Amino acid sequence: MKTRIYQRLLVKNWSDIDWNKAESDLADLQYEILKAHKKEDYKKVSTLQHALVRSFAARCLAVRKVTSNRGANTPGIDGKTYNTDVEKFEAVKAAYNLSKYKADPVRRVYIPRPDGKKRPLGIPTIKDRVVQTLYLFALGPIAEEQADIRLYGFRMHHGVHDCVTYLNLVCSSSMVAKQYSNK
Repeated sequence: MKTRIYQRLLVKNWSDIDWNKAESDLADLQYEILKAHKKEDYKKVSTLQHALVRSFAARCLAVRKVTSNRGANTPGIDGKTYNTDVEKFEAVKAAYNLSKYKADPVRRVYIPRPDGKKRPLGIPTIKDRVVQTLYLFALGPIAEEQADIRLYGFRMHHGVHDCVTYLNLVCSSSMVAKQYSNK
């Protein structure tokens, strides 16, 4: 815990952040959450999740993730994007105390569908996306632990290729071939 506080005190701007250390700290906190969940110590889970959301490493990584993805230059209803290092570091500091946090309304954009109609798309502000990412970091380990092992959609580090590989293994198995040839 002291190393996390120590790092926060040393960092004065965005370029000083040690990303490897931040990723390591986040992974350690997520592992502790998972251990507490496996022991069914839900009070400790809640405490650790709160610590993760407030941790400097998680806030930095959340801002980095939101500001480096494809939608980083798409502003929400407030019209803001965080393009400079100063703005990004201010966002890290602003995400520390979320006790009075209230989400802003989403910006509504209508995008065309293939049939000619338009469907609504809600675009949250960058600040709201950072908070969503923080909560994803806190809830992710438990969600991954409880998810079905054969569930491939909308999971981190899982995709269509994993599903195709699994189906190829199952279908090429001699046991499966014998089972279906007897019918």
